[in-house]
Amino acid sequence: MSIKGLDVWLTKEPRDLIMDEHHCEMCGQDTNICICPECPRCGEIGNPMCYQEVDLGICGELHGKETLEQKIGKQKWEVRCLKEQLCDAMQALDYLKEQKDRRDNPEDWRF
Repeated sequence: MSIKGLDVWLTKEPRDLIMDEHHCEMCGQDTNICICPECPRCGEIGNPMCYQEVDLGICGELHGKETLEQKIGKQKWEVRCLKEQLCDAMQALDYLKEQKDRRDNPEDWRF
């Protein structure tokens, strides 16, 4: 991992690492195979606002209607993303250890 990659990893918000624009926020599936129903009020699919309580203009039509399949899919996606975060953290740790080794033993790293 480069220093720039490490900086990006350290400054991202956890939620930004979990979801991206290609995955549904409600079921965790790729947007092309999203299993979420269409909201009867606003017509959107997989919009978290449709699943929240009605407040401040939020749709709320599907509040309390999240399916078990959606919950399982979202949890699988979050586990996958957390595994990726763990891998990235381990790579960052290895990188930092390598930098420490180079600093502590400069003769060993001469070419």
